[in-house]
Amino acid sequence: PEPSDLRYNWAVVRLAAIDRDEMRELVLDAWAFVVPKRVAEEHFQKADPV
Repeated sequence: PEPSDLRYNWAVVRLAAIDRDEMRELVLDAWAFVVPKRVAEEHFQKADPV
């Protein structure tokens, strides 16, 4: 990305270079960054119970 775009916390990904699990992790991380903290915490607790 251009230096001026870095303020948006974008990720640049070459899809041919990553696998499905890596893509899932990137999407979940991006989602968790923009939803309310409580929503992300609830989702991750349900997905990975201790």
